[in-house]
Amino acid sequence: MIPDNITKDHVLKAISDIDKNGLRYPLGKSSVYDLVYNGKEYPPKHTIIVANEYANGELLNHKELTTGAAQRYLTNLSDEFIIKVRENNPLPKLIEKYKLYLEETKLKDELYKWHLLAKFRGRPNPDAEDLLAEVRGVEFSNLIYGIAKAVIYHLAGDATEKYRDCLKELFDDTISLQNRIPSFSEETLKIYRSLGVTKLSHHHDERTMSTLLAFHNPDQYPLFKDSFYRKYCQLLGIKPREKGEKYPHYTELLQEFIDEYVNPDAELLNTVNNLLPADVYQDPNHLLLAQDILYQTLDKQYGIGRSYWRIGTKEGELSYWDYLYTNKKTGIGWADLGDLTDLNITSKKDIQKALNKWGLYKKDKNLESRKAGEIFNFFEDVKVGDVVLAQDGFQILGIGIIKDEYVFNSEHSFAHQKEVEWVSENPGFQNKQGNLTSVYKLNDPALINKVDLLINKYMSTKTTGSPSSTPPLNQILFGPPGTGKTYNTINRALEIIDEDPEKQLDWTNREAVKTLFHRRVEEGRIVFCTFHQNMAYEDFIEGIKPSLDNEDDEKVNYRIDSGILKSLSRTAFSEYLKIKSDAVENIDLNRLQLFDEAWDHLASAVQNKLDSNEVLELYSLRNKPLEVLRITQQGNLILKPQLENAEEYTVSYNRTQKLFEAFEKLDNVQNIDKEFRQVIGGSNSTAYWCVINYLNKWISDHKGLSPEAETKPINEALIAFDNRLVKADAAVPRYVLIIDEINRGNVSQIFGELITLIEEDKRLGKEEALLVTLPYSKKKFGVPPNLYLIGTMNTADRSVEALDTALRRRFSFQEMPPIPEMITNHGKLKEEGGSINGINLAHLLNTINSRIEQLLDKDHLIGHSFFMHVDSTNKLKEAFQNKIIPLLQEYFYGDFGKIELVLGAGFVKEKSGSVKGLFAKSKYDTSSLEDKPIYELIDHTREANYTLESNGLTIPVDF
Repeated sequence: MIPDNITKDHVLKAISDIDKNGLRYPLGKSSVYDLVYNGKEYPPKHTIIVANEYANGELLNHKELTTGAAQRYLTNLSDEFIIKVRENNPLPKLIEKYKLYLEETKLKDELYKWHLLAKFRGRPNPDAEDLLAEVRGVEFSNLIYGIAKAVIYHLAGDATEKYRDCLKELFDDTISLQNRIPSFSEETLKIYRSLGVTKLSHHHDERTMSTLLAFHNPDQYPLFKDSFYRKYCQLLGIKPREKGEKYPHYTELLQEFIDEYVNPDAELLNTVNNLLPADVYQDPNHLLLAQDILYQTLDKQYGIGRSYWRIGTKEGELSYWDYLYTNKKTGIGWADLGDLTDLNITSKKDIQKALNKWGLYKKDKNLESRKAGEIFNFFEDVKVGDVVLAQDGFQILGIGIIKDEYVFNSEHSFAHQKEVEWVSENPGFQNKQGNLTSVYKLNDPALINKVDLLINKYMSTKTTGSPSSTPPLNQILFGPPGTGKTYNTINRALEIIDEDPEKQLDWTNREAVKTLFHRRVEEGRIVFCTFHQNMAYEDFIEGIKPSLDNEDDEKVNYRIDSGILKSLSRTAFSEYLKIKSDAVENIDLNRLQLFDEAWDHLASAVQNKLDSNEVLELYSLRNKPLEVLRITQQGNLILKPQLENAEEYTVSYNRTQKLFEAFEKLDNVQNIDKEFRQVIGGSNSTAYWCVINYLNKWISDHKGLSPEAETKPINEALIAFDNRLVKADAAVPRYVLIIDEINRGNVSQIFGELITLIEEDKRLGKEEALLVTLPYSKKKFGVPPNLYLIGTMNTADRSVEALDTALRRRFSFQEMPPIPEMITNHGKLKEEGGSINGINLAHLLNTINSRIEQLLDKDHLIGHSFFMHVDSTNKLKEAFQNKIIPLLQEYFYGDFGKIELVLGAGFVKEKSGSVKGLFAKSKYDTSSLEDKPIYELIDHTREANYTLESNGLTIPVDF
């Protein structure tokens, strides 16, 4: 409310004050409107606030004043006070973009926020008796980072009363928000440190605090993210605040945005109200709506195409890919810089200052500049919805979509992170752009097209909600010995061929699972083989084999035999063709086959009109008419709009045919315009649409494909046809080839030319399908799309890095590490808590593996299966004597010292006494050899009959 005693004179004094002292009010700079006086511009709201100081002795409280009220008061005071809209105001564009977003999405992807605030409004309740249960009972979804939730639960459970007091203060509206935010952050950090966590971040940042406040009182507090707050400040031309001051500043900016743009827009509010169900939070003050507008238009940048980024996965020689993929993150190093949101980064120069502070790249300013640019790109420009290619050199390890904004994870070396939904792992093609660059924006259209195809396929699969229907065509389970690789191929194979659609099989009943598996093997749906050194192309694909016509005939004949893969491929493809042919029978010819007939009819219609001294009129999809003036000698059409002096346009037969071909392949109608312009180049699009529309209508009318097709570039019949083929794909029976120990064979020799044919897009029935002529039979051969390959690989036998590169990029790899918990939850051990006579087997496995990894690497660990059936001390002795110790001998090449480091002194002993005169007489000095200690392993399956000397004591040793 503006005091009515503020006069024109007070306003003039305020204007003079602004000229002299600048803007004294924190939100003084106008983002939209200017007060114009004597040719100079001033912010209206700030002018009234300062004028009140001259009228009433104090600055007016900005919360009691809207920009609109300030404008009206000023214009009513004097005609000399002119209000004008600032040029190039970007904020109305945000509203317009958001309206388009609402029209397209109907708010479906973000409606969960309105649901959550309705369901959990007023929570968490700090007065709840069980505070931990209370905070766990609130579903924060993705509005709070997972790490932050873990800290909340930690504090609520282990420092209940102190954390309760912090929450009460945070929710206390009698304390200014400017004081509550830094106080809550500082106090919760103290509590976290008092619990013994000395270095890790407590993750109670302003995003976390805003979410707690918004859930507790959504009418007063909006949700907040630093990312779109910074972008909004940048849009307004103002500087973001420091840490602890951002959320209060944001709430003030958001309220102004609501007052000036959201509340006056009746169309926007009506649209949103119609989209909100009755059972969700109705958002009376539009705080949630305003937040969503900024999020969609600034963070997700709705209306702006997504960008594609190459992001590295290594720091030096250390790869973080496994961590990033498992935790659904993309990230970069430079952890020493700390949380970039705390540094108020606005440009690459701010990053350079931080790098310089830590003494990084001091000797190379060019390198410093480049690296600062990469960090800034990751922080600022890699936005929600963008696509990232996680790479190691040229190799693409994974492709993902950014799902959330920047977060600093102090617990990891790749500390600067963003959440990712991984779409594809090891996609099978490379990218050479931006090599040796941590963050690089990609622009190769061919690469982007490949990536988009994978994303579109993934999104289509995701929409169907049936991930089990699209397992990887080629996958390898890899890991050290005893981790259940071969064991798991049985389940994988049965899942792939969808043997339990109604979920009736008890997968915990191993006997039932194996029985079903063997039945499918007998039926030929699953084939199991093992690669070895003697496996050859002739065994796997085809070869010439000797045979006798009959047992009594001694004459040897030679025949061409099909190998394992070829035989199974033939069987699978015959089933594929049968289902496909059933799907397409009784379907009319598709539109592409009818193109020439339709074009000939159009040409005849044009000529008939010309013979009658008339012109044929064609109409576009928007009912815009063009006249066909003539047909060229090349058979092309010349069209002209019905306007004087209008330009004539040529519609090419060849280009129109290409359009039909392009439309046949489209799986997304939204891509039509892009395909259209790629084909016609700079030609007039309306002319081509007129011709296409005529051809579509003729095909629809005369071939019965669809009566509604005359205004659609792809008619309903074609879509229905495609849908039937998709359904047919789902009905095609699947076949599985299991290749155990795939890395033990000579892969390039065994697969031969078929290594290319197993790629998904090279399979029969695909657009890029390939056929090869086999060397013996001279027949064409391809791999069908319903044949799945599962391989297993023992990393101790041959590491992943040594595997044939051609095979690596065509298979999806899944690591099978040792899982100690499997021992604890198995059979009798489950009843005993995973222990045998006080020996905790899970702990024992962890200890052994930690020592092996330190001495060798993780490829040479031992798996949990070594202990799975151990239920007594005797069986444990046998496991060590017959399995573990022999494996360690192989790992360490008989180096008993290292075996002792892994197992302890009680497993290795020195043979007593040296043997004098053992060697034949020679000039060679054998004294040192005769005194050399000889070691042997202790057989613990026998009774103990030896001792160890330790600290002067003689100790009898048993297992």
